[in-house]
Amino acid sequence: MLGCQSGFQGLVLNEPPKVVGTHCMIYRQILATKMLPQELQEVMRSILSSVNFVKASTLNSRLFSQLCNKLDAPNNALLFHPEVRWLLTGKVLKCVFELRDELKMLFNQKARPQFEALFSDKSELQKLTYLVDIFAILNELNLSLQGPNATCLDLSEKI
Repeated sequence: MLGCQSGFQGLVLNEPPKVVGTHCMIYRQILATKMLPQELQEVMRSILSSVNFVKASTLNSRLFSQLCNKLDAPNNALLFHPEVRWLLTGKVLKCVFELRDELKMLFNQKARPQFEALFSDKSELQKLTYLVDIFAILNELNLSLQGPNATCLDLSEKI
């Protein structure tokens, strides 16, 4: 974040020759999530677009909330997933997994077969479950990497 040519890191590298610069430890984790297998990336893209379909329209959000209240679901709202809030992905996936039956019903009512298939097909649900587990572990790791008095040695040991 400080720049290797003109920023602080560049100035320090000019003085002692054995100084080593490193990327932010947390940012490395998001780079690792970008390297998921293609079929998991497709499932993730479909799930996030289905969530954004519900959240983009106030009518769809309201209908989904009423449906969840009627069925006594654990939550009655989905989290909106902007691309810049990558730490939120794990929470979004967990919420989608918990509300998968309600989402399936909503997409059935809205005649959205491409989204309904995500929650009907057993292999797609298995991929969703796998993604939920992966991102739960990554979120836990990312939270443990934050905080005061963390050294590069401690962080690399956790990773």
